[in-house]
Amino acid sequence: MRKSTQELLEVLKRSPSLKNFLIENEDDFADITLSEFINSFLSQKQLNKSEVIQSSNLTQVYGYKILSGERIPQRDKVLCLAFGLKLNLDETQRMLKIAAAGALYPKVRRDSIIMFAIKEHTDLFTCNEMLYELGEDILE
Repeated sequence: MRKSTQELLEVLKRSPSLKNFLIENEDDFADITLSEFINSFLSQKQLNKSEVIQSSNLTQVYGYKILSGERIPQRDKVLCLAFGLKLNLDETQRMLKIAAAGALYPKVRRDSIIMFAIKEHTDLFTCNEMLYELGEDILE
């Protein structure tokens, strides 16, 4: 059984050797790419790629490059895709981690607004309205 992130962190803190830590815990490292993660959700939720890209407010070309793994999007684009995929907060945080884009942090005002929008199952347009009305940069 794979170690949780917290368990892996505790093992790392106690480990006297990085090399041994990496060897002994190889099976516990995340081994999924962003495009694999997204395509897995598309399949699980039986979502249409084109519709998800459109509801994520991405251009078709750029969206398909992300889905194929040709492009690694910046954080805001990952968040746009989270709305397009209708991910919940845990799924969104996982996708951000996989993309190495930094998880949403509730002590950051803008992130709190985005987290609230995700919790309320709003679409990207509604989230952007909330951000704009509250004086924060929209997701684009």
